[in-house]
Amino acid sequence: MRSSPIQRDVAMSGCDARRRGFTLAEILIAILILGVGLSMAAAIFPAAMTYNIQWANTVLGNIVCQNGLSIARAKLQHGDFGVTVSEKPMAADGNYPAGSANDEVGFKIFGRQIEQDKNDYQLVVVAYRKAASSNVVSVKSLSPSAIEQLEDGRTRLTFASGADLQVGSPVISKGDGAYARIVAVDGAVAALDHSVPSGSLTAGVFVIFESNRTDKGSPAIAVLSTRTSLLE
Repeated sequence: MRSSPIQRDVAMSGCDARRRGFTLAEILIAILILGVGLSMAAAIFPAAMTYNIQWANTVLGNIVCQNGLSIARAKLQHGDFGVTVSEKPMAADGNYPAGSANDEVGFKIFGRQIEQDKNDYQLVVVAYRKAASSNVVSVKSLSPSAIEQLEDGRTRLTFASGADLQVGSPVISKGDGAYARIVAVDGAVAALDHSVPSGSLTAGVFVIFESNRTDKGSPAIAVLSTRTSLLE
């Protein structure tokens, strides 16, 4: 018996309806693929946030260093530094903005007279940003007990115990103002990011330290070294 056109259309529409459905296995596979995609996307965000923070600190650090250099040139005088590197405290002028009560962002100034009796100086400006506003950023004067020049072109310094070393802190030579950053700390041993001549380190070094910092990192976010004259 032949089916009528209406019966054939009903039968075909029924087949189409069955074809449009999804099996449980297909749904589970789709959920699995979606979950993997979402987890991969979520993994990108922490890395992106870390990069953005680092980039923001770099930009801020460069601005603070330039600000610190301008203040140093306007306030420091010929004779304020000797031939070895020393720190020059700037009081509230070391905050950013200068003179403000906010000391969460600021800078430290170091300098030396390049040639005795001449108005020719090297200034090193270190910009910092605290991890917590209640913390204190200080300058530590240290003398390495051992200096090793490693085969990979870096320098490793050993200090007495309790040297307060933080990864990312610049190590500034008192001898000639050369500096490098600490990239690894093992107790009282610090590995620097590049080689610094041993002779410039024997006079001692300065490092930057932030109290109560939980991540063991340094507050230093930028370093600027320049040669300049000072007020007469």
